[in-house]
Amino acid sequence: MAKIASIVTPGLRVCDVGCDHALIDIALVSEGKCPHALAMDINEGPLKGAGSNVSGEGLSSKITLRLSDGLDRYIKGEADSLIISGMGGPLMQDILGRYLDTICDKNGQKLFDNTCDFKEMILSPQSEIEEFRDFLSSAGLRIDDESMVFDEGKYYTIIKAVPDRSIHHLTEAERMFGPVLTTRPDPVFTDYLRFRLKADEAVLCKLKSEKHTDAIEDRIFDISARCDIISGLLDRGGSIFGSLDGDHK
Repeated sequence: MAKIASIVTPGLRVCDVGCDHALIDIALVSEGKCPHALAMDINEGPLKGAGSNVSGEGLSSKITLRLSDGLDRYIKGEADSLIISGMGGPLMQDILGRYLDTICDKNGQKLFDNTCDFKEMILSPQSEIEEFRDFLSSAGLRIDDESMVFDEGKYYTIIKAVPDRSIHHLTEAERMFGPVLTTRPDPVFTDYLRFRLKADEAVLCKLKSEKHTDAIEDRIFDISARCDIISGLLDRGGSIFGSLDGDHK
């Protein structure tokens, strides 16, 4: 939560989709980083909890709560920075895909371009991150920044995307591990690469001991290719990514 809040550009109004108990919004507003937050959730229970938290902090005038399925009840112009976290990549893609679809009138004319509303999107998909990066890159959203955090035994990727209406073609390494994370020092990301390589090599060892079928051969090929990419990143990074000696801690 703290890492997500730290990436939001100071001074921007925030729209938090799937806000749960609005803890990110409370932190942003109470610290003066965000002048106003729109906290939305599809479920009434968490939203009631968010209401209690917001009123308890005396922030009811600065944090608006709204029941909404994704961005369905968002009104254009209400916010500058979008936050979506704590849900799977396919669900996030569905929410953004519905929102980014251009709305047309009966004559097929564009009423407005949704992609221009938010100056930035802070996104933390919990699954199928490679496919999610593909979606962003094909939807006119450029991956401008990335971070990785390790919390309670799990790695989480945080992506900052900005609209630029261009199609971006990612390399296989970039779609797997991020166009920004693969180019700069990040100790958590380095640990993740080591952890992923160790896990993949264990799977490869097991697969190679089994009777080879076409499906097994395909899996061996895919995992071996990923191991080559990880090893290449670690080797290429040198002092940036560190050596392969360390184990994940």
